[in-house]
Amino acid sequence: LEARGCSVVVETVKSPELGDTLKRERAEQKKLLADTHTAAMDLRSRLENSEKGWVKEKSELLERFEAERKEWENQLMDMQRKIEEVSLRMCATPHSSAERTVSCFRLTP
Repeated sequence: LEARGCSVVVETVKSPELGDTLKRERAEQKKLLADTHTAAMDLRSRLENSEKGWVKEKSELLERFEAERKEWENQLMDMQRKIEEVSLRMCATPHSSAERTVSCFRLTP
């Protein structure tokens, strides 16, 4: 470097201590890289297992939901049928014309 007309020469001094330090740092970096790689692979494996578990759980939940939905539809149809039966019985029994108009209705066409 030159500054104000002065010349400065930088020499690289290789000492045994510097070489050993660089080797230790390089070994430490390799170890950290290997540890990081191992941790990344472990996390990836866990994620894949978690995804597989979620897919299975999702499928089971959808199946259960569909079964419950069908059961509720069956119960609704059963209740509608019972209401229809009660309505028909009410219409079959003698009432005043006002009561008959109110009580005689059909849920299904």
